[in-house]
Amino acid sequence: MIIAYMKQHSGKVVLGASVALSKISSEDLQRRVVEKFTSLQKGLRDGGYLNSRNERVVVKAANVSHPIEEGQPETSGGVTIQIKLEEKAKRAKIAILASRATGKLEVRMRKRENLPLNSQYRDTKYDAAFTKKLMLDDEDEFDANGIKTANFVLHAPAYRSKELKELFAAVDAVLDPDASARYTRHVIGPVCDEPPRVAKKLELKARRWMIDPDWLAKEDNQKYDVESRIVDSGKAWGDNEDPEVLLAKREKLKAEKKTIAEGKKRKMMEAAVEKWKKKAKTNKGRKGVKTNKAQGGPSTVHEDDGDDDGSD
Repeated sequence: MIIAYMKQHSGKVVLGASVALSKISSEDLQRRVVEKFTSLQKGLRDGGYLNSRNERVVVKAANVSHPIEEGQPETSGGVTIQIKLEEKAKRAKIAILASRATGKLEVRMRKRENLPLNSQYRDTKYDAAFTKKLMLDDEDEFDANGIKTANFVLHAPAYRSKELKELFAAVDAVLDPDASARYTRHVIGPVCDEPPRVAKKLELKARRWMIDPDWLAKEDNQKYDVESRIVDSGKAWGDNEDPEVLLAKREKLKAEKKTIAEGKKRKMMEAAVEKWKKKAKTNKGRKGVKTNKAQGGPSTVHEDDGDDDGSD
């Protein structure tokens, strides 16, 4: 059936394919299809999508189930469709969570502006906490039957310090001056033991005051005490310098080193060019001497002065 379909419709997919396939026997085509399918199965087994019996391994992504269509065998091409759907669902979930985090940050910033004028959390030293990377993911809630509810589930990270928890609690308790008419109820779920997220930009990284020192002191968590995740708190928190200033100094030093290195490289290249020019000039002079010799010009070899002692 597959072979007949290939011969009949290949020209619609790839121009000229029908002519090429017509010259291949059905037996040879079938052998190649089996080889290709076997190779795909091996790739899926290596990737953990099929078990040793070539049966689909259910991979949950974004709490979304994509069952194989009714009547479709477990070992058919539907496995590929399943995987693509799950990958698409995973990408969609990331985009949705990022959008929700942006919305949550905007709400918290509005609420913070609505804090009492004498609130300590208006202090600029808390500004670093209001970044999208530090917002909890608003994940969809599912009931016991796997049906999505109208609520969101929150899983606070275990690394949060007492100071950070109290900050967000105080801000969340304030009324939103520009609240949306549509409100989604949030359910507090179990604490998740995940490290601060990696970020390239300084303003997106967690500050040390946000991290529970007891959590960070654990042997398994010390590996997360790196600049890609956690940076110093700054002068407002008792440090000698703000991380922004330290970063600026480091970048300046890096730029200066680069300039020096480029200067050295340029001088080396200039010296090499000058050496090449001198060598080329010397070679040109030698070539001129040889040309004079060939034309009967002066020779560097001295002839006999003409004295003859009479000897034969």
